[in-house]
Amino acid sequence: MTKKEYMLLCEAQWKDIEKVSKSNNLYNLEKDFVEVWQERGREVLEKSVGELPTNHRKKKFR
Repeated sequence: MTKKEYMLLCEAQWKDIEKVSKSNNLYNLEKDFVEVWQERGREVLEKSVGELPTNHRKKKFR
């Protein structure tokens, strides 16, 4: 993952955070905020690791 790709993900996240911050209930705000960060964390991790092989049992030859 490059810095540019990461920044694009963060830019997309900003819109979600703005939407969440308009909540009038602190419980819902916290719950939605955590969901946004967990989703972005998953995306960053998946992009950092790379594509998964179709058959996870097959060994790679490097």
